Amino acid sequence: MDEKQMRKAYQKWAKEQGHPFHDIVVLRGPASSDPELIDSFSEMAEKAWLACYQHLAPQWQPIETAPRDGTMIMLGRPAIEDCDAISVPGFWMDAVDDGIDFMGGDAGFVDVNFQQFSGGRTFGDLASQYAANQPTHWMPLPAAPDAARELEKKTC
Repeated sequence: MDEKQMRKAYQKWAKEQGHPFHDIVVLRGPASSDPELIDSFSEMAEKAWLACYQHLAPQWQPIETAPRDGTMIMLGRPAIEDCDAISVPGFWMDAVDDGIDFMGGDAGFVDVNFQQFSGGRTFGDLASQYAANQPTHWMPLPAAPDAARELEKKTC
């Protein structure tokens, strides 16, 4: 949800609530009928709500802080040289030795399609070695739709 959508959602909620900020101001005295004062209370509440949401929303974090337990996360790196920026779901994969039907690799973050990020391979014959391509940042995946609705109901 972007800031514009958040603002609309807040305004809809405030209208459904009968604009509770008006009631708060009424208790304060005669100035409560001042529309500018009511609007300023509403604006302050809206800013607080948006700040809370932005605080709770997933943010890119340095890859060094990412979980290394196989948890599915969003992996990313900025554009470098002639390569575009990348953000894909992925996870940490421990080192794997060669098997009968597959080549192993070093530990590292990999994307779900094993095409953007890999842990590299520093063992075996020279022809089968390759450099690691690792993300620089990560963030938690967003909640599933039902869970996202429940999160929106929570307060900060």
